[in-house]
Amino acid sequence: MDSANPTQRPVTPDSSSGKSARDGWAAVLTAATLWGTTGIVFHALGTSGGANAVSISFLRLALSVPFLLVMARIRVGTWLAPLTMRGFLVLIGLGLGMAAYQLTYVLAIERVGVAISVLISICGAPIFVALISVVWLGERLQAQTLVALVTAIVGTVLLVGLPTEVNQNSHGFWIGVAIAIACAVCQAFYVLAARASGSVCGPMHAGGIGFAIGALALLPFGLVEGLQLSYSPGGWAMLLYVAAVPTAIAQTLFLSGLKGTGAIGGAIASLLEPLVSTVLAVILLHEHMTWVGVLGTVILLSGIVIIQWTPKKTSQARGDILPCTDAYHDGTHTMTFYQRHIFFCTNRRENGDACDHHGATELCAYAKRRFAEAAPHLAGQIRVNRAGCLSQCEYGPTVVIYPEAVWYTYIDTKDIDEIVDEHLVNGRIVQRLRIDSPN
Repeated sequence: MDSANPTQRPVTPDSSSGKSARDGWAAVLTAATLWGTTGIVFHALGTSGGANAVSISFLRLALSVPFLLVMARIRVGTWLAPLTMRGFLVLIGLGLGMAAYQLTYVLAIERVGVAISVLISICGAPIFVALISVVWLGERLQAQTLVALVTAIVGTVLLVGLPTEVNQNSHGFWIGVAIAIACAVCQAFYVLAARASGSVCGPMHAGGIGFAIGALALLPFGLVEGLQLSYSPGGWAMLLYVAAVPTAIAQTLFLSGLKGTGAIGGAIASLLEPLVSTVLAVILLHEHMTWVGVLGTVILLSGIVIIQWTPKKTSQARGDILPCTDAYHDGTHTMTFYQRHIFFCTNRRENGDACDHHGATELCAYAKRRFAEAAPHLAGQIRVNRAGCLSQCEYGPTVVIYPEAVWYTYIDTKDIDEIVDEHLVNGRIVQRLRIDSPN
């Protein structure tokens, strides 16, 4: 392969990247809508069946496992997915994050009530996701994301409403506030683990294995609290609905959609859940919504629209979403068939100072597996290949992606993950790894 950087003509964008993002938003918003139906069901179970919250949380996760594994068997063809130790740890984090979120939410409600628990836990989760993503994962918080985050949280606060009677002098109150904050952290941890699970296995396998772990984690608390297993036929029907629809199906949609929205976007979109719960309560339980709640609804929906909004541009700027194309031209040749093609320099030299001595061949193989797991819907459209010397030795191990002719350097699998997720799948340039002026 020639190491020179071919001069490109402007390419005609297609809708592949945009479609992937739109599909992600549609999946996450649908999941949040389905989650919103659980409040009505839990209310009915509590009033008619006498179930305690820990029992419902345990049964929700435990009963969702067979649904998820059957879905995986039908869709993928296997009951379970092979896991590396890292993958298994990610799914343990997924399950424990969900279990801890469920448990701390119940404990917070017992001490500070529903309104404060919802405000702190649901509104706090996207804030913690953003903080962890920026501080720990090194992501940049875009102005658009920040505006959407603040707008959606303000709308949620107005929708849920601030409590009118709060005994702040009570020791139990501040313990409850601390538990609600812990709940928000646990939910943020779950969202980030859900995002990471996309590189481990498919969403149905991830949910099935992760929620089995979460159910086992909740079981001791259920036994201490008193596990309620006696329900009427109608009660079991409601439990099966919660396990199948707002848990198995919704979590599958959420895990899939995070690939297109990212962790912060997914957390913001999940704020649609309290809106759906409120609307259903107004319709089915004849609760009253004040004008402040209506205003909060409008503001919350505005935040969700802002995070998805992508302005049309007449020219392509560095860092923008790049178009996928079926062809590009360098003045002499035309590359067709693949929408994107990434080449890994795997050159070796006797003196040991070449890309393959930095693990290029192994990381190229890892990139192939990682891409196949992250974007099975793009199979046959994007190609990962080894190449000879690309003459960029001064930058360390390098790859180049065509038709955009974007060059990257990398160190480890974390860098490869980011290149695959951001550029190959979503068409976004990874600025921190980019080689600005290749030779």
